[in-house]
Amino acid sequence: MNAQDLNISAKILNYLQLNPQQIVFETRRGPMPAARFASMIVTFAMHLKQNGVDNNSLVGLDCTEGPVGYALTLAVAVNGASWVNLNKAVMNAQLPLTHMVHNTPKEYVGKNVFKIDQDWFRPPEGFKPPISFQGYKSPDSVWMIAQSSGTTGSVKFMPITY
Repeated sequence: MNAQDLNISAKILNYLQLNPQQIVFETRRGPMPAARFASMIVTFAMHLKQNGVDNNSLVGLDCTEGPVGYALTLAVAVNGASWVNLNKAVMNAQLPLTHMVHNTPKEYVGKNVFKIDQDWFRPPEGFKPPISFQGYKSPDSVWMIAQSSGTTGSVKFMPITY
């Protein structure tokens, strides 16, 4: 099994590229075709890779716009990293986040905090296709950290594997 077999994002990207005109989102600006969404995923993945996101990373995400949030979660997966939805519980739990990415007016503090701006919608300088992304190491690799309060009312974090 190779890294591409362990990467749901690679499979989704392949589907999007085979169906470029299919509408995948309805946005405020109108319909978003698969080709544009695929481009967003790859471009975000390039920015993440340039900023050190790899399969040793835990990325906190806080995105308010649907397609941007979905593209980021898939871009994190393309790089083989884990992600968690940034919120107060995550910040209070002091999870070992390596990066934080957001498109909100909030001000996050940390070493690797990135706010998505218009530059994130263009490939970073020096990155030219084809680009190799490492994907996940094994089916046991953690894709995301989910949270639940369960029946106790105290927050629990659960790794969800690929």
